[in-house]
Amino acid sequence: MKEIRPDPEVIRATYRWLAHGEHGVSEVRVIRPGSGIVGIGFFDDEDTFISECVRTNAAGNVYVGIQPRPRRLLEHAPNAVRPLKSGAGRKDIEVVTATVIDLDPVRPKDTASTEEELAAAMETATAAAIWAESEGVARPARMMSGNGAQLWFAVPPIALDEDNRDVVQANLKAFETQLRAQVESERIKVDSIHDLSRIIKVVGTVSRKGKPNGERPHRVSMALDGLGRAEDPDLRARLLQPPPSGANGRSTRTSLPILDAGAVLPASAKASRTTEGELDWRTPVEMCGPVRRLWNEGAEDRSLAIFNMVRFFVHKGLGLEEITELVLEYDRRGLGKLRGRDGPAYIKNCHDKISSSVREDGSIPPPCHSLQRLGYCRVNREPGARCEIYDFVFDIEKAVDAIPED
Repeated sequence: MKEIRPDPEVIRATYRWLAHGEHGVSEVRVIRPGSGIVGIGFFDDEDTFISECVRTNAAGNVYVGIQPRPRRLLEHAPNAVRPLKSGAGRKDIEVVTATVIDLDPVRPKDTASTEEELAAAMETATAAAIWAESEGVARPARMMSGNGAQLWFAVPPIALDEDNRDVVQANLKAFETQLRAQVESERIKVDSIHDLSRIIKVVGTVSRKGKPNGERPHRVSMALDGLGRAEDPDLRARLLQPPPSGANGRSTRTSLPILDAGAVLPASAKASRTTEGELDWRTPVEMCGPVRRLWNEGAEDRSLAIFNMVRFFVHKGLGLEEITELVLEYDRRGLGKLRGRDGPAYIKNCHDKISSSVREDGSIPPPCHSLQRLGYCRVNREPGARCEIYDFVFDIEKAVDAIPED
């Protein structure tokens, strides 16, 4: 099979589209499928960004942070990819300059896409771009990532501070969720990459997924609509739009959705599946709002995110096999904690620790307290926030008081 090589000029255009230089530096991560992070570098020089992307592409897939990284991180790996194991986190991000929607065709794990699968992703990306325009957003640039499609939206820079950080993060998530609802199908999934610290493929590099063959080849990622940066002030305004508030400035919502059952379900409980027998990834089991947020967004502490999701699924009565399948996909879609690890063994270890904390009545409590500490659940954090299941599971005295005297 003919060797394919990265395209330096397209990589240069990618660097210029990102426009990180005025606001910080660009973070490059090289990830070898099945082995995890090979190295990380921080760049403020265009030529070395290009040469390192070309050089390291032989070792794995080359990604770049969507948002600029603070200039102080440059000292960790200045204009070179070094064997670092962690890059910038959500709290490090100080400026937002873009958002990206990632569409992947459903296919066997660790394989490249067929031409038919790739064409379906590109068709869906075009439909998504048209929907975005209908919502008053400037038409995004379409990218072929190698195995799927991406939509790149540029915005005038948003400097993050204590007042707007959570609002911008929530609106990035909401925009992605709205678009997902319009175009996701059994054939095409919209990956969750709205988080401030997320990375995307460097366009112009080779996408290496699985062993290449005639049906599923490796490809050079490319820009289908060019890489001219056109910033959208309307999308910027949308990302800064505060949530609806009442007269006191707080959200008008005063109660939380509750779980459908307070006690652990029988061990025979099963996750929801489609008519084709595939797991329903959107809602594998009934979830309250805070758990759904954890499922959709993850958490900065990826170990904690996984442990909490395992606890929740154990609480719901799922077996280890289904929990493993769910959490491996949860990690693949956004966390990346288990990349290069023995994922099933890691999940089993969490499962065993959780199972050892079973109560006398045989139940496993849900991860309510952890979600409260994460700020995902407002019970015990905000006056008036209530959850009937929390009261039942964690405050037995209230439950006893609620029993009628007769």
